[in-house]
Amino acid sequence: MLPDGRGKPSARCVLLAAPLLRVVLPARPPSWRTSADRLLSRYLAVEYGGLDISEHVSTLRLYASRCRSVSEIGVRKGASTWALMLGLHDADDEGARSGAGGPRGEWAPKVHLAYDLDPFVHQGKARQLAVQLGIRYRFQQADSLELELEESDLLFIDTFHAYPQLRRELRRHAPRVRRYIILHDTTVDANVSECRRSLDIDCASLAAKLGCTMDEVHRGLWPAVQELLAEAPEWRLLRRYEHNHGLTVLHRHGGWR
Repeated sequence: MLPDGRGKPSARCVLLAAPLLRVVLPARPPSWRTSADRLLSRYLAVEYGGLDISEHVSTLRLYASRCRSVSEIGVRKGASTWALMLGLHDADDEGARSGAGGPRGEWAPKVHLAYDLDPFVHQGKARQLAVQLGIRYRFQQADSLELELEESDLLFIDTFHAYPQLRRELRRHAPRVRRYIILHDTTVDANVSECRRSLDIDCASLAAKLGCTMDEVHRGLWPAVQELLAEAPEWRLLRRYEHNHGLTVLHRHGGWR
């Protein structure tokens, strides 16, 4: 029965009910966005940004999601950082129970370590997002040929693209990587190093720093990859993507050490 006892609502009833019908919840303000939302936004900006790595960030995210700890050498402006961090965020605790990141059966925290010769302009934001997502993050300004890399499940390398540089990096750091080594620019700099295509790089100075000849510093990345596969049979070529400057994924045979 309606409030006035008749078969149709009174004017008073309509006035009372109408405002209720017009109630609209306010739009969710930006401040309500979660840390995961903000990280995803940065990731998507890279994925659709037309960068020389944009078409590979989904691959970085995928392999990081299978790990509990990642290290990256060569951060630049953070394109790889957001992809690797999002992958770690995607990873659930099943990896810890199955042995990822440590001896089988031990729980392992999520760890993201980043290194570059130059400062990382988004270091503060990366650390803030990582803390909010339960990831231990640290950026260190360091030379990849001198730093002592902590053991990790995945290592991403995107530094100076030349044979002597990568050869030294792989020999120094591969023994401390449990599962994946991922290399960028393995198409564009496969046979000839980047100092041959960039006017901003002093090849002679780099050759002196690396203690190699000019012929060696002019060689590309792929001979260094082939040497690792020949000298360390535990490492296998898993994927080689030739588009978007190239990306190569190496896998340690046998899984966890």
